[in-house]
Amino acid sequence: MNMTLVNEKIKEIELIFRKFFGYDIGQTKRIVAKIKTEEDLVEIFEGAKNIFEKNGKGVNKNFFGRYYTILNGKLTTDSSWNKFKKNVLECIYSDQGVMIKDLIEFFIEKSNTGELPIDFTVLKARFPKVRNPLDRLIGYNIIERIDKSGAIAYSFYEETIPLIKEIINSEYVKSKSPVALSSDAAAEELEEIKKMDMEFETYLKDLVENRLEETIKFGEYLTVNFIADYIKKMFGNVLYFDSVLGITHQYALSDATVFNAEGTIAMKTGFNLAFFGAPGTGKTFAVDDMIRGDPRKGVAPHGLPGRNRYCGGITPVRFISIGEAYQGRKFNFIIPEFNDWFKYKGMVEPLKLAMEQREIRYEKMGGTVGPYKFNSFFATNYNTKTLDKGYKVTVSDPNFNAIEDRMLCSLHKMTKERFNAIVQSQKSLALGKIKMEYALKIRDHATLVYAIMTRHELLKEKFPQKNVLLTEELYKEIEKARELILEEIQEKFKLIPFSSRLERRALQLACAMSLLSYFSTKNKEHIEITKDALKFATKFFVEEAVVRSQEKIDQKRILKKLNIDY
Repeated sequence: MNMTLVNEKIKEIELIFRKFFGYDIGQTKRIVAKIKTEEDLVEIFEGAKNIFEKNGKGVNKNFFGRYYTILNGKLTTDSSWNKFKKNVLECIYSDQGVMIKDLIEFFIEKSNTGELPIDFTVLKARFPKVRNPLDRLIGYNIIERIDKSGAIAYSFYEETIPLIKEIINSEYVKSKSPVALSSDAAAEELEEIKKMDMEFETYLKDLVENRLEETIKFGEYLTVNFIADYIKKMFGNVLYFDSVLGITHQYALSDATVFNAEGTIAMKTGFNLAFFGAPGTGKTFAVDDMIRGDPRKGVAPHGLPGRNRYCGGITPVRFISIGEAYQGRKFNFIIPEFNDWFKYKGMVEPLKLAMEQREIRYEKMGGTVGPYKFNSFFATNYNTKTLDKGYKVTVSDPNFNAIEDRMLCSLHKMTKERFNAIVQSQKSLALGKIKMEYALKIRDHATLVYAIMTRHELLKEKFPQKNVLLTEELYKEIEKARELILEEIQEKFKLIPFSSRLERRALQLACAMSLLSYFSTKNKEHIEITKDALKFATKFFVEEAVVRSQEKIDQKRILKKLNIDY
């Protein structure tokens, strides 16, 4: 036997000849001894098949091995396992995924006790609505139908059992449980998810094969300050922070765990982002164009491929229906006209639950959606009436402030400075003067960090999933800002005009910004919050407190005392 044929290949060859021709152990070992090359294997298999066919025995079976594939009796020296794994996952995450996973686990249980194949009557008694899931598993060649003494029975292909067990026990399947869908809209949305998953998987595979080392090297010096300087160079000091927030939001989507020094969970990095203010102030550009890209404007994508679901034109009722298909997934829902969603009555409560990642149950004409748990996030913009000092919400629902309170918000006012900055940026883009030289590198880095932190199969053995460390020292920096803000507020307000969630959002932002430093923390078990991240988070905290105070407190004075540029 040629030494290049490893033991696993030998076992698979022996299994092929036992399964297809009924050879005993001695016969298979003599066959294996004759094989010097892959061509020898094909030739010997064809010879054995011809003898069988002359004796009136058909060889139309299939074989889905790690090293060899047989379809309708035709042997090729190609692996089936990559495609087989995709087929299993597609079935598990289909509209019948819950029962399919239960079925597969039942088959595994029976295989462990040597009880395969399983009679249809047994399956029917255990799973009353088993016909459609069975047909799907047969259609994807995950199980085979067997005529067992006149009765119908079903079994795994023996050669695939180790792979099926590996898939079912993987972190990916454990962390992304299949869902039972209650609406046709959610079932239809699964097709969109498949397309987005394919976009992400294709991009990540290309990155790992062709740009992994350069992405790691880029990540060794990447900081939020680097990104801020890069965007300032393109769009100036007035507009840059919008895009910094938009790009940070992409890193935050991994929803990485933040631990404190006591070793308990303090929070997660995932947050909901909102830009609000006057029309035409660049809200959509920062929340959508810079993330997904817009070739018509010459804007390159900086965000994650296949993880941003554009929701232009989708009603909130439809969103609640399709949201069911995203259980266990970390996506970003880009909503360009968020205030339109609140023209529909009763939307605040289900959307509030979505933002809190709690269980959603919604009654509508024609049935009930859910209950289900939403695990993704929002990046939105909505128009408000801006005043000389502060702003006025144009959403008529008096409970809308509960939605604002659950998002990281940034006000856009059409000041003279912003107007000039937007006009200049539009001109520079149109003339091709803005060179987005780091767009691909930032996108690659964000994709790699997201894949690592969500334990993607391609990377989980290569890179550790790190937690972000939150310390008491970091709180002290935010507390300094809080004390200065409260001093100003006490002179002008009887009540504090914002909730304590604002401070938490600032810390969450600092944690998310620190994810950019994953590769510069090679020898550390966790990611520390960087000084740059804390500076930008504190800047956000002060600016948002000023906005919520209707700009009646002095932002410049507070930032100056904190030694932060304004």
